[in-house]
Amino acid sequence: MSFMQTCALARGLLPVRGFLLVAILVMCGLGAGLAKAAEPISRLLSEGQKSLAAGKPGDALDLLLPAEVDYAGRPDYDYLLGIAAVRAGNPSIGLLVLDRLLFVQPNHAGGRLERAIALLQLGQVEVADKEFAALEAMNPPEQAAGIIKQYRDKIALSKRQKSEPSHTFILGSGLGYDSNVNGAPADYVLDIFGGLFQTRIEEQGSGFLDVRAQYVGNYPLDEKNSIQLTAASQNRFYSQSDVQGYNLSVLQGSGNWRYSPTSDLTVNTGVDVARVFTDKPLGALLDQFGVRSGIERLVFKESRLSLSGVGRLSRYVSRSNSDFNTLGAELSLMTPLDTSWLLRFSSNLEREFADSGRDGGDAWRIRLRAGSEYRLSDKQQLRLNVTYQRLDYESDGFAFYNQLAEASRADNSLQVGAAFVWLPSRNWLVNTEARYKEQSSTIDFFELDQLTASVNVSYLWR
Repeated sequence: MSFMQTCALARGLLPVRGFLLVAILVMCGLGAGLAKAAEPISRLLSEGQKSLAAGKPGDALDLLLPAEVDYAGRPDYDYLLGIAAVRAGNPSIGLLVLDRLLFVQPNHAGGRLERAIALLQLGQVEVADKEFAALEAMNPPEQAAGIIKQYRDKIALSKRQKSEPSHTFILGSGLGYDSNVNGAPADYVLDIFGGLFQTRIEEQGSGFLDVRAQYVGNYPLDEKNSIQLTAASQNRFYSQSDVQGYNLSVLQGSGNWRYSPTSDLTVNTGVDVARVFTDKPLGALLDQFGVRSGIERLVFKESRLSLSGVGRLSRYVSRSNSDFNTLGAELSLMTPLDTSWLLRFSSNLEREFADSGRDGGDAWRIRLRAGSEYRLSDKQQLRLNVTYQRLDYESDGFAFYNQLAEASRADNSLQVGAAFVWLPSRNWLVNTEARYKEQSSTIDFFELDQLTASVNVSYLWR
């Protein structure tokens, strides 16, 4: 006689003893409740498997994930949820769930395979390859062995490509508009000699043309060491004749040595040189030389934390009293939310040691950045960023900009930007960008707002 038949018989019994009948009925109610609790998980897994079989892992993930509070820890549920997350492009969720599965069943071959795929999606190639190698040693079925071999062959090809020098040449051009080329305050009147002379300073906007050429070369030395060389020329020419004195051209060069003793740690050391030209015809404005070094480490399995330091010399060609040297440090974190969203955070602290003749003398600079990248598709990406900066001079000065009275200067600026990046083909890159900056200052002359928008098209030879 089944359990449910026993319950039915109990309900038909004559009331021999009240407490016995009540006890039987309570047991029947509990049995029915347990039967109902067993049904949802079977239906849930069945519906999830149907969605996966139909090629709809996102639907399976949406179905399974809300039930995690009830069924987390069940191997059959965790395995199906892990597969759905990985195939739906959420390797972070998949990795967490599959780790939970493997804690209970360390030799679950299917779980280890999906975990290796999740690691590969997160860019942890070396760790993923070790997982695939461990799976090969478990003598998997022929079909699974074929899948593992395909992944390992792709990883091996990627490693070979990384061991050979690579070269990228970029040539690009674009058009844009700058609402405040001269960085002036809105309609500012400068009184000289008690108002005897007045100079009106206004924002000057202009369209501009950008031209850019760049070379990037990567030269692997061995499995742990590589050198990257970069050379670039960037030029901006304004269309309005009144502001063509602000035309800028920059020649840059850099060399960087990367040392990776382990798969999750990288040490960077490099040098940078630059010369800035302005006016028309070109006249040298500024020379810079910098050295930098830092470390980058993998944290929380998929995020990257880096700490770096920089030293820089800045020398003005015809205004030596504006020369300064910089020492600074930067802490940054890059963390993916999933395969589509990537977040970046950084903080900079810099100390400027100025020539004794520079207005304001030495200064402190603090910069905080937050940004995100969202992959719309394999060929389209949206980038958003916010930057706050404070520049604080230690000495009074800037009399020319403050009605001939010296004063202390501290600037606070906030900049927001958005960019849309499109790769119509392997060689073409289109970048559309807009930025807005607002700056307040203890000296009115240095308060400003500025809007810049541009569209650039580049061609890449690889």
